[in-house]
Amino acid sequence: MTQYQVVGQVAHVRTQSPQGPMTRLLYKGSLLPDDVSPEQIRHLLSVKLIAPFGGVGGSDLPGAALPPPIAGQESADDADTDGGNTDDNGGGGPQGGGGTEGSETPFDDPDRTAARSKLPTDGSLPDGRAAHAVWVEAAVARGYAYEAARGTAKPELMDLLRNQQQ
Repeated sequence: MTQYQVVGQVAHVRTQSPQGPMTRLLYKGSLLPDDVSPEQIRHLLSVKLIAPFGGVGGSDLPGAALPPPIAGQESADDADTDGGNTDDNGGGGPQGGGGTEGSETPFDDPDRTAARSKLPTDGSLPDGRAAHAVWVEAAVARGYAYEAARGTAKPELMDLLRNQQQ
């Protein structure tokens, strides 16, 4: 099953919790939970708030990446759900290169060097109390794009890297 990541600033999704249905607020860089309905995924794709996780080059992907439509329902592509908005939030997943060329902070930047020096020497994840910059460098060390990792909130980076490690 395709995983999706929020590429807009924020997205609201309906999910199930042990207490029943709930609405969750997901920030840019978050992964969509597995229990988000195909209708919601189609809608969020049509308004360019999400893109397939790790997609190549951004959110302008072929229609084959969309979940199949449910019989008897209007396709999200047929409806004008974006209110005429033509703003493209762009951006790929954490491993995609959605940013503009040359905008990345150099590897030898003093702040990045200081953050890398605080990474555990055994290759494990940083302590939960470590600064956001240290978690960003931990993500970069595991293959994620620097700009995408830097744009992801620390708690989400921590969850992503801890889940990846399991």
